[in-house]
Amino acid sequence: MAAKRVLLIDDNEDNRTLVKFALEMNTDWEVLLASDGVKGVTKAELERPDVILLDVIMPYLNGLEVYEVLKNNLFTCAIPLIFITATTQTKVIAKLENTLATGVIIKPFDPLRLDTQIAKICNWNLESIGKTVV
Repeated sequence: MAAKRVLLIDDNEDNRTLVKFALEMNTDWEVLLASDGVKGVTKAELERPDVILLDVIMPYLNGLEVYEVLKNNLFTCAIPLIFITATTQTKVIAKLENTLATGVIIKPFDPLRLDTQIAKICNWNLESIGKTVV
C-alpha cells in the first residue's frame, strides 16, 4: 500500500516542524507543509493529499475560510480535513464539529500519538500503512 500523504496548513513554523517530525518518525507518511491558507489551498489542489490538517487561527484566511474554499473546490472537496486548534472555547469547538470536517484535534496534542489520532479519525489501519508497532 502506498504511503499516506498528509498536508499540514499552519502558520506557526514550530508547529509545522513538530508535526512533520512526529508523523515521519512514527510512520512512512509523507508530510507536506503550507504556511498559510492561500498556499495550503494551492498545495491541496496540486498534491491531492490523503488528509489535510488545518490550523484554525491563521492570518489572511483563517481555518474556517480555508475549509470553505477547500470544500467548494472540485479538486479538494473529497479530501478528509481535520481541524487542529488551540482554542478551548465551547462555541468555537461546536462550530468546527458542525462542519463536514472529518475531525478536530485540540492543541496541545501528544506528538507521539498524533499518528494514532489521525488514523483513528480517518479510519486508517496503522499496521497496514507502515507504522512500526512495538
